[in-house]
Amino acid sequence: MTTWSDVVFGGLTLVVLVLQWWVFRRQAKLMERQGEIMSAQQVTLTEQRALAEQQMRWRRDEAIGTFYRLAHDLVTEFRKANVLPMTKVAADFNTHPRQVLREASRVFAPLGNDVIFSANEIAMRLDQYFAEVEAYNSDPRGRDGADRLMAVQGSREQVGRNLDRASRLIPNELRWKYADGKDYDFRALCSPPPGFPLGLETEASAE
Repeated sequence: MTTWSDVVFGGLTLVVLVLQWWVFRRQAKLMERQGEIMSAQQVTLTEQRALAEQQMRWRRDEAIGTFYRLAHDLVTEFRKANVLPMTKVAADFNTHPRQVLREASRVFAPLGNDVIFSANEIAMRLDQYFAEVEAYNSDPRGRDGADRLMAVQGSREQVGRNLDRASRLIPNELRWKYADGKDYDFRALCSPPPGFPLGLETEASAE
């Protein structure tokens, strides 16, 4: 015969079972929500990674563009040195490429350490070029004027060699080139034109 205590115990057991079922259901829903949150976080991380990679490519491409614009600006600057002995070089000592190269480590950081090192070497060679120009311009008609002009021409060619070296450090598929796919020859572009009379040659012919 069922006693009142058995009924009460059975009722309490049923309540406990219902509460356990409710707790398990809540836990299942929480775990489901956590799974959704983790999936959303994974999607967000993937998108952030893709955005970071895109930004790195943009900075890399910007640095490459800066390098080639700088190189061609220097080619234009060096043409000012296509002068005969005893003629001053109308150089722009504060030309934009020189300003950019003063911050070479920052500007070319997206291209890696080798390019940074090479760009800083270009900056040093360019400073040397302007020092040679300044020395020549101080007394272009002096006894050593022709020698100093030859030093100017040698310095500009050396900058061209350094530009070529830096360009070759850029992956082939990312380099700027001529329309026919040929690499720029900055050594040739930065040098005096073929057949241009250099200082010592002109001085010798005058004698």
